[in-house]
Amino acid sequence: TDFTLSTKITRVTVDIRENLRLFGLRETLALIESEALTIAERPLTAPVSGDAFDVPPLDPPFAGGQTIIVTGKRSEEDEDTVSETAVVKAVTDHGTHQTVTLENELTNAYVRTTVTIYGNVVPGTHGETVHEVLGGGDGSKKNQTFTLKKKPLTYVSAATASGTESTLVIRVNGVRWDEAPSLFEAGPEDTVYTVRINDDAEATVIFGDGVHGARLPTGQENVTAAYRAGLGLDGEVDAGQLSLLMTRPYGIDGVVNPLPADGAADPETTEEARTNAPRTVLTLDRIVSLRDFEDFARAFTGIGKAQATPIFNGETYLVHLTLADVTGDAVVPPLLDNLRAAIDDARDPSVEVVLASADTRTFRLEATILYDPAYVPEDLQSEAETALHDAFSFDARAFAQPVTAAEILRVLHDLDGVVAVDLNALYLDDVGGGFSAVLPAER
Repeated sequence: TDFTLSTKITRVTVDIRENLRLFGLRETLALIESEALTIAERPLTAPVSGDAFDVPPLDPPFAGGQTIIVTGKRSEEDEDTVSETAVVKAVTDHGTHQTVTLENELTNAYVRTTVTIYGNVVPGTHGETVHEVLGGGDGSKKNQTFTLKKKPLTYVSAATASGTESTLVIRVNGVRWDEAPSLFEAGPEDTVYTVRINDDAEATVIFGDGVHGARLPTGQENVTAAYRAGLGLDGEVDAGQLSLLMTRPYGIDGVVNPLPADGAADPETTEEARTNAPRTVLTLDRIVSLRDFEDFARAFTGIGKAQATPIFNGETYLVHLTLADVTGDAVVPPLLDNLRAAIDDARDPSVEVVLASADTRTFRLEATILYDPAYVPEDLQSEAETALHDAFSFDARAFAQPVTAAEILRVLHDLDGVVAVDLNALYLDDVGGGFSAVLPAER
């Protein structure tokens, strides 16, 4: 070399090496075809939030009216993901990306890099599908009965006065018959049946006598049933808990539930029946007064508590109905939608109604207990914690009911072995430490 300089170079390796020695290093000019590179679009970094957000091009794109589930983290520091459903209103294609517009705003704002959007979304409810031959009809018999083999019979949430709808479908000679709450008002030609469920959760199908409801036509194994079996809070699985299908339809590779199940309720107990039956009689499926709103909602399957309050909106009074499901959680669709539809069908249309879920407030306390030496202190502490949890549980409290120091002292003093109690601290979690003789329920 004639001089010493350091620089960056590009080494080119060619596929034809013949006669390369004829080209001097400094006398040779290499003409190399350049390739046009497309300038990359600026990456999408904005949070997924509001009623519209951008996504990379999807083929096929989401469709208007399609239900999707958005899953992600609300901040980089969050360990757990949250999910919610949304309905697509429209999709605008910009070539390099698409804008998804929703019917309503998302509840959360998600960090984009953590977001997963599920498009193949279908609703699911609790219960195993059963197909069963009940037996043969006999036209000479009145009120033939058949008992379903599987129990309990599944009821799903619906916009009815009771809040439920049976999954049972009865066919006679291949023709569907209709379920009726009672055969009393049925005519001799009405192809109806009624269902009675005993204390053992066994469902019995009862047909007419030819006067109140038609008799079954004579035939061999001509009465069939299709229904679902399974009911109650056991069906409220956690998010991500469902991963296997009992049967896998063609084209389905896997399944997951990003959202936890909700809206379930255990079968009505005898005590609950005594409480709810008068409410049904009081409203007669019609809503007039504030008390009617409460009674109607409380008798609706899946609703644990309801409170109706008149609110003046500046022009007129409206009814604000505060709700919680049977576990104390928020009331969400489809239970919320079915309740709203049932209320709209039973209320005065001139009365505006707002449905909202209750907020939960939690509190903490610190107490020093002087106990009888004859008792085991660890056992007494466990009993005290259990008694407090029971006394201030969702089932034991009314909406907007305050907590007082006197109540807590009474619960603890009622325990065997407790000699004296000193309540050192009583405060709401969202307020902070200290002592308050009364903890208000409202914010």
